[in-house]
Amino acid sequence: KASTEITEFYCLPWQAPIGGRDCESCNELEECSEYTCRSLGQACQIVNAGTKDQRCVWQNPSDVNSPIIEFKEVSKGHQFKPDNSIRPPATGVIIKPNDKECIKAFFPLSFTFITNEPAQCKIDYNLTTEFEKMNFFVNGSNLFLYNHTEKLSLPGPDAINAENPELKNDGEYTLFIRCKDANGNFNQDAYSANFCVEK
Repeated sequence: KASTEITEFYCLPWQAPIGGRDCESCNELEECSEYTCRSLGQACQIVNAGTKDQRCVWQNPSDVNSPIIEFKEVSKGHQFKPDNSIRPPATGVIIKPNDKECIKAFFPLSFTFITNEPAQCKIDYNLTTEFEKMNFFVNGSNLFLYNHTEKLSLPGPDAINAENPELKNDGEYTLFIRCKDANGNFNQDAYSANFCVEK
């Protein structure tokens, strides 16, 4: 007895798995190239290409959630606590020295916050409705990062065109922070950092 069976083979380009669940495993390698990154998932993409902060992230096209901001630390001798005067869903903190109400004039205040995904973050004294309308990138960097540290400029006439917001004397100030992920989602309700400065 004899029988015939036809089998077809197609030599097609290999395709990466659907989604991007394994994208960030690339960041654990000694070198995470764009080729390696994209091979881990259809939705994987390199951000901050060519810099020391180059990362492979999941560019989830159905992602509609903005980055979540979490305050982590502030300059030595200072503390922060949640600002309960803000109505949800907006959130923020109040920054104070450990031993008094207001920050000493000319003190180079710095603080660090994290986001739950790589994000660009902007900061401004004015509350705007859009990310693009905010004046300053946090620490002058437009990289997509998890950790963000802002160092405020010292007051002075030569600081008018400074990259960072200028810390002014004698008054209460609120800095508004927004962060945007690689899919363009940003927090509509700005995160705020409130503090006062001595004369």
